[in-house]
Amino acid sequence: MFAGEFRYPSIHRAAYSATVMRLGAPLAHRLGGPLLLTARDRLSPATADEVRRLAARSAVLLGGHAAIASQVEADLRRAGVDEVRRLAGNDRFGTARRVAERLGGRTVYVAEGAHPDPARGWPDAVAVSALAARQGAAVLLTLTDHLPEETSAALVGLDARRATVVGGRAAVSEAVADALRDPDGDGTAQVAVERVAGPSRYDTSWLVADRTAAAGGDATSLWAATGRGWPDALAAGPAVAATGGVLLLVDGRDVLGAPATWGWVADRAGSVASLRLVGGDAAIAAHVARSAQRVLDTGRAPVGDPFDAPLAVDRAADLVGAAGPRPAGGTADQAARDWLVTRFEEAGWEVAVEPFALPQGGSSANVVAVQRGDPRDAAHVVVGGHLDTVAGSPGANDNASGIGTLVALARELADEPTAVPLVLVGFGAEEFQPSDPPRHHVGSDVYAAAHADRVAGMVSVDMIGDGSPTCLCWYQAGPATMAQRL
Repeated sequence: MFAGEFRYPSIHRAAYSATVMRLGAPLAHRLGGPLLLTARDRLSPATADEVRRLAARSAVLLGGHAAIASQVEADLRRAGVDEVRRLAGNDRFGTARRVAERLGGRTVYVAEGAHPDPARGWPDAVAVSALAARQGAAVLLTLTDHLPEETSAALVGLDARRATVVGGRAAVSEAVADALRDPDGDGTAQVAVERVAGPSRYDTSWLVADRTAAAGGDATSLWAATGRGWPDALAAGPAVAATGGVLLLVDGRDVLGAPATWGWVADRAGSVASLRLVGGDAAIAAHVARSAQRVLDTGRAPVGDPFDAPLAVDRAADLVGAAGPRPAGGTADQAARDWLVTRFEEAGWEVAVEPFALPQGGSSANVVAVQRGDPRDAAHVVVGGHLDTVAGSPGANDNASGIGTLVALARELADEPTAVPLVLVGFGAEEFQPSDPPRHHVGSDVYAAAHADRVAGMVSVDMIGDGSPTCLCWYQAGPATMAQRL
């Protein structure tokens, strides 16, 4: 496995620079240079250092002056570059056409290239970048419901005969696919159109990876970049193509955000020689990296166990990273609740946040998840743990371990019928509060006051350890016989 930045030396001493365009991987691979990113108004210092390290003598700027300012060209020359060229159209669709004209070829990929939601409009183009680079095929861009004139003109100019749409109908409509078949509008289908798409960007990514392997890509050399942002996957595309590997998009924050992708990796774990994670911990979190290593070690995707202890550990680490110390009533307390709401909803549970007043002033809340409807008017079992920590403590053991377990249970139990309805609760304000007198167990007291007569039982998930030896303790004074039995 490899985590961090990756740079490979350019045999031809060429550097390739781009901003937000998703089109450069095939051209960068053709030119034999890496794809480097820069700020719009100046050459980024890290990029300038890499240009000097490569002793680059030529560079191509991809995009117009609105994307890459003239100052970047001047900075490149100061970094030792003799020849700076620019490929640009009037917009991103025009720039894609210019790149396609430079590449040539009668086979293209087409992906959504613009969307009001910044999280969309790029994933599919990025996912296919390494495959397109390997094949020397252009990536053209389209709108969801309309084929831009620049893209039609590119198809006609290339005399294209095959176009692969990357992404589902929500990204590229059937109307656009039909327009691709007849780009000059003469009523004759000239382009054979196929589609590769899964229900999410991650599913589309592994389907593209399958095609890459079928096209001769080395499935023993895997690269993974986050699908939550485009820069790492975009920059990696030419490197993946140059080394003959296969590129995958993964959810950098949630190992279960891309279950099919990890299933694809697990199926090949015995033959995988390397899995390079592109980007630092901010892009692919350390707990996701650990889960990736477990997939390779065990050949099992991180889902489907009766209880997935590694997932619980990952979730605990994720909570600590998302909220840190989280005493009741503060902003981190709110961040922890928001995190837990998202995790419960991802697992398919209905969620309610139930606020209550703190004895010292301010408020906290319990996060309550139910499988369907609200069973609390009848007998139910509570499985719960506390979200808050004492001041200054990140609360990894006390009690992110319990909350991580609760989230893993939510995944496993979402569709499991139970004899008595289950209610999952992340309690707020369970640690001692700075009131006079000090109070603790505030959130569970609030829940009990409202529902105690209908609670058939409770399982408390708190300070859960794994391994040997396991330390045992009890609150304040307890019967020695209990300790001895434990």
